[in-house]
Amino acid sequence: MDKLTKIDGKVSDEKIMQFIYGQIPEFDSQSEEYRKQIIQRVKDYMKTKEYSAETFEKFALHGTPSMIIVDRKGILRDVSFGQSGNVDAIIQKLLSE
Repeated sequence: MDKLTKIDGKVSDEKIMQFIYGQIPEFDSQSEEYRKQIIQRVKDYMKTKEYSAETFEKFALHGTPSMIIVDRKGILRDVSFGQSGNVDAIIQKLLSE
């Protein structure tokens, strides 16, 4: 279960661009008109978003099911989306460390 937190409603240019570059790495190579349109769409989206799903955003998850594996030292070792058939192998490897 993810933790939902209420968003303060403040939308900064920095937050907008951080979101865009995370989704569209080649953003700067797009046309001026396209960039303006995307910036406005992201700004509108962020203004209407009331809650943030902390785990989804922290680990850049794309949907469910998602899997996050953290080792005994608290280090993130694997993030995957969808059904994962190699969970046992990953966990066994970590247990043997």
